[in-house]
Amino acid sequence: MNNIFQQYLYHFVMIYFDDILVFLLSMEEHTQQVWLVHAKLQEHMQLYVKSEKCEFDYIFVEFLRYVIRPKGITIDK
Repeated sequence: MNNIFQQYLYHFVMIYFDDILVFLLSMEEHTQQVWLVHAKLQEHMQLYVKSEKCEFDYIFVEFLRYVIRPKGITIDK
């Protein structure tokens, strides 16, 4: 999956196996970034979004034992 999202990786996307994290740089850009990821998934018909795994509008998220916040990434203790 990394090759599919190569142009977005570490700019606003992080991937681990089948988990995709779209993090925002600004709220204005975030909606566009989510649509870009969704369009990329649709280009590859075998890929889809599981709605029960989707979360939106969080100030921080825990992802792979990291805590991702607007000010940066820290390791979860």
